Amino acid sequence: SEYRSLIFNVVHIFTESSEEQDDLFQQIALQMWRSLPCFRNDSSVKTWLYKHQKHLIIHHSMYIATEIVYRS
Repeated sequence: SEYRSLIFNVVHIFTESSEEQDDLFQQIALQMWRSLPCFRNDSSVKTWLYKHQKHLIIHHSMYIATEIVYRS
């Protein structure tokens, strides 16, 4: 679908490994599905989706960075 490719393209930019891309894509898609009832039509679905997936990717990146620090 249109939104599937939007999510995957952004995930692909921010992650390197295909396994991480798949995991992050799945997390974002699930979170977006759960958050859909909160969508208020203040913006387009694409804008809403991009904003939320950006937040989730940043959160994911911080988690990975923290995990790397604690493994060292």
